[in-house]
Amino acid sequence: MDQEPGVTDDEDFDYSKAFDLGFQVDQVVGVTMGEDNKPLFLIKWKETEKNSLVPATVANQRYTKEVIEFYEERIVMPEKMGVM
Repeated sequence: MDQEPGVTDDEDFDYSKAFDLGFQVDQVVGVTMGEDNKPLFLIKWKETEKNSLVPATVANQRYTKEVIEFYEERIVMPEKMGVM
């Protein structure tokens, strides 16, 4: 398989590397809590098959649209709220 520029199979794909390479977010795949009990978003990049965990503080600032879309896709509104 061809390698993405600047990416090797044997290294962790840190989000800062994606920023440095100018990668664009394909989508926010999920969210988890880090060891410091702070949220991390799992980001899928358009330019590679590799994903990165990105601190929520960074993702919220750099990828606001994608983070909002992530939450909007998962919101469940009760029917009794009368939302039209």
